[in-house]
Amino acid sequence: MELDQLRSFVAVAKEGHLTRAARRLFISQPAVSAHIKLLEEELGVTLFTRTPQGMLLTKEGQILKVQAETSLNAINELFQQAKRMQNELAGVIKIGLNADPEFLKIGDFFSVMAEQYPQLEFHLLQRPSWEVIEEIQNEVLDIGYMFGEYSNPNIKAILLRTFNLLVIAPTSWKDRLERAADWHDLAVFPWIWSCENCPH
Repeated sequence: MELDQLRSFVAVAKEGHLTRAARRLFISQPAVSAHIKLLEEELGVTLFTRTPQGMLLTKEGQILKVQAETSLNAINELFQQAKRMQNELAGVIKIGLNADPEFLKIGDFFSVMAEQYPQLEFHLLQRPSWEVIEEIQNEVLDIGYMFGEYSNPNIKAILLRTFNLLVIAPTSWKDRLERAADWHDLAVFPWIWSCENCPH
């Protein structure tokens, strides 16, 4: 059984006439007639009664027409899905997160990506900013979030947002801190500092 036979069967059933079905399918009338004949032989049932007015479905033909339409719809959906997949990104993307997912608005990101690229699978990996950069360079991560500025011709960096960092100190230091004239005055205080690679 071939698709052309099923298409001809359904077209003749809808049109009730070989010539009109042929026009609908953009093929010749003899080709439609041959499709019907081959399909009847293969199925072992008579699908149509030939009359001077046209082609009438038999009882068996009426039952099989429903199944034929269902099969053609399923096949059309198969082809449509294949076409969509040709134009869709698919696979696994590894994303480095350098902060809390809520702060990075990961939920909003996933909502957009799931709608536009349903074939993609995302793996989230928590990393500090400098490791995100290193692992993108080494192709361990595909993309990632980082704090600070970064310039590398091989990596595209996009500014997503800016935010304020606060320097905090004990309230007992309030007067001394307010009297500080510049960073040199602040530098004499005991600092709890981040590691060397931290962009802060």
